[in-house]
Amino acid sequence: MLLLILFGIFIFMFSFITMIVFLLKKKKLVKTNIGMAVGLLMFLIGFYMFPGDVPNEEISKSSEEVKTITKEENIEKKEQEDKIVIKTAIKDNKKIKKEVKEIEKSSTKTKESEKTVAGSSSLSTSDDNAQKQLDYQLKGEENALKYPAVQGAILYDKNEAKYQGMDYYFIGKVVKIKPIEDLQHNFKDAYLVKNEDGYIIAIFPPWGMNISENDNIEAWGMLSGDGYSSKDLGVDNVVGLTGALNALSISVDGEIQY
Repeated sequence: MLLLILFGIFIFMFSFITMIVFLLKKKKLVKTNIGMAVGLLMFLIGFYMFPGDVPNEEISKSSEEVKTITKEENIEKKEQEDKIVIKTAIKDNKKIKKEVKEIEKSSTKTKESEKTVAGSSSLSTSDDNAQKQLDYQLKGEENALKYPAVQGAILYDKNEAKYQGMDYYFIGKVVKIKPIEDLQHNFKDAYLVKNEDGYIIAIFPPWGMNISENDNIEAWGMLSGDGYSSKDLGVDNVVGLTGALNALSISVDGEIQY
């Protein structure tokens, strides 16, 4: 068919050139026109039939191949997208696990820190209590030197609250244990303690203690400001009226009683 097209083109061109020559010589052009028509017709027939040389099966096959390639490309593209999604999910999962571990680690540190703070707070409270105890003991010993319990000493209030609530310290031997009525008209056991200068003072313990007569004790606390008659107490004292000490801590024979 390609040869038919080429041959038709040749006849058409030849007839066309002949027509031009006849026109120049002013001769009749019937045969020339017939040749051009035949050449043109052969060209059109060959051109029309030429595409038919390609079998429909091959065209269909080519189309199927194109579809297959396109389908494979789409599948490959989808696989690549799936791989990207999977990689992203794995990466996000690792990130989440890492964040969870960091949160757990932070939580553990926080709990440990809270325990440490709680322990420190407990120790701090204990230290504060010990410091307060030490403070009133030192203050009591200072006041005991400033206002010594000796013959003629007044450790109770007459007209003004001078001794009431004063930190004080007393050391001596228990000569008697006697219930004494306080300002609220309650009877409490009091230790009547005599120091080396013969001064006897009434000491009220903070709670019931295992203390007996002739025990050597040290007591820290605050003076009540009350005065008690030595005669009513039934003791031989260097003063007629003696004071009283509300003890906060007592040591018996060198051991603090709790």
